Amino acid sequence: MARYRNHFWEVQERHFTRYDCLDSASIHFEDIAGDPSESFGPVVRFWGADGALYAERNLFAKFMEESQLWHCYPTDTYWPIMVITQADRAD
Repeated sequence: MARYRNHFWEVQERHFTRYDCLDSASIHFEDIAGDPSESFGPVVRFWGADGALYAERNLFAKFMEESQLWHCYPTDTYWPIMVITQADRAD
């Protein structure tokens, strides 16, 4: 799990300006009560840089500093929490 703070991704007390997801991922958002949005994915190519997240070469979400919310571009909605999980794999 990573936390976006002060223009860096923080992972286990280390800070990164960019990350690349090496596994398929599913993404959803949650409101402050924990109620989820629809789920997106699995996404095969996914990366983030400076608060912008790209999925399959498209801008997917961006952290808006002014409101402290994630803007989900596919649905044009705003959320306080974004959750990225490893997509289920077929065995």
